[in-house]
Amino acid sequence: MIYLRCTKQLLDDLALAVDPAPASGQNTILGDWYANVIRIRSCKGLLFTNERTLFSFVVFDVPKARRRDLGGLFTEHLRKALVDEGVNGAGLDAVMKEVGAVRFAKTDNRSVLGSMNDLLGFYRYEIESAGSIYHADLPAIIKKLNRTPQTNLGGKYSIEALTELLRLPGLH
Repeated sequence: MIYLRCTKQLLDDLALAVDPAPASGQNTILGDWYANVIRIRSCKGLLFTNERTLFSFVVFDVPKARRRDLGGLFTEHLRKALVDEGVNGAGLDAVMKEVGAVRFAKTDNRSVLGSMNDLLGFYRYEIESAGSIYHADLPAIIKKLNRTPQTNLGGKYSIEALTELLRLPGLH
């Protein structure tokens, strides 16, 4: 089980119930994930970011009814983002097994939120440069931003941090 730590804006938008006393993701490979709303022009999307690696991905053009199944939406697109990055085998299986049950909590790490705000700006710039979300190559943009040095990771790329964590003993 993992926690998807949602911003107040997202919690209010989807009227999600949060766990009043969430545990941290210390017992999971990647820890908790954070979710926020991203708006580009009239399009609303979701930004998901991992707390330990700052690995992120965006999802756009999802009807509100589908966004209400946030756990299912997150799981589906997490798998896709990981596969697009070449994660497979035991690493993919281990992450997806942990994600099996998604619970919701409030955000609790300002450092991750600061990184997410930076990522929001980068995603917005890349997508608007392409003209719109309908003209943007989202998988390529996601890959590009996961290969951008992250100050909170000591200048390391998110994909590097993710790959290192997935190389833990027993995950080969």
